[in-house]
Formats: sequence, C-alpha cells, structure tokens
Amino acid sequence: MTAPRRILSSTRRGLCIVAMAALAACLAPPAALAQGTVTGVVVDAESGQPVGEVLAELITSARQRVAFANADAQGRFEITGAPTGSYLLVLSRLGYEIRRVDGVAVGTGPTDVGTVRLVSRALRMNPIVVTPSRTEEKVLKAPAST
Repeated sequence: MTAPRRILSSTRRGLCIVAMAALAACLAPPAALAQGTVTGVVVDAESGQPVGEVLAELITSARQRVAFANADAQGRFEITGAPTGSYLLVLSRLGYEIRRVDGVAVGTGPTDVGTVRLVSRALRMNPIVVTPSRTEEKVLKAPAST
C-alpha cells in the first residue's frame, strides 16, 4: 500500500507545481501592459511665455483617451501610466487653438515631446450689460433679460 501513496503524493506534488506556475504566470504583468511617461512644455506661440492649465491627452487611433495630465503654471506636463504604443497627443486650453502632435511613441521609459507652441485665439462671447439702480433690490425682484 505504500507504493500507491507515493505515486499519489508525487502526482499531487506535480499538480501543485503546475498550479503555482500557472498562478505566477497570471500574476506577472505582460509586456503589453508596460507603461511609459510623456513629458513636455507648452508655451504661447507669440510671446514664448509658458501656458498653464493646458489639458494634454494621449489618444489612440480609435479616438479613445488612454492617459492625460494638466500642465502646471510653468507649462510643464507629465502624462504617467501611458501604455506603450503610438498615440496622438492633443493639447487644449480655453483661449488657444487645439494643437495635435501625431506619432508620439510611448515606450517603457520617458518620452519628451519638447516645447509645443499654442496659438492664441480670440473668443467671441455674448455681451454682459450691468444696469445700476437707485434703490436696493432683492435678486428675485431685479429686472433681468436674456
């Protein structure tokens, strides 16, 4: 009876090793999930001054956003956690034209796109008319027009 137990024990040990190897393979990050970083600086095309609060987005060919970041007050942005691949970098801010940079290749290391210039754009907005009154009025009773 000891021989069948040895066979059963070695079979269990083998199955345990196979199960542990399969679990390790599932938990290991595949190369497709490797991530990189994209950095750059955004400046005004006319003045050369940094432009802050610019939204920097990495867009796939299927037009899906995979990662994004906002530029700081010095115009620097750093998009982290971007999957490796080739993307369209889109930079946008109110008062500036949208800027697109094609073919940004993201690898496992940092990718620097350098200095990107944004062209300012005038915004046409509806005028605001302020009319003073001699008497104090509550907001609900003040005349308003649209």
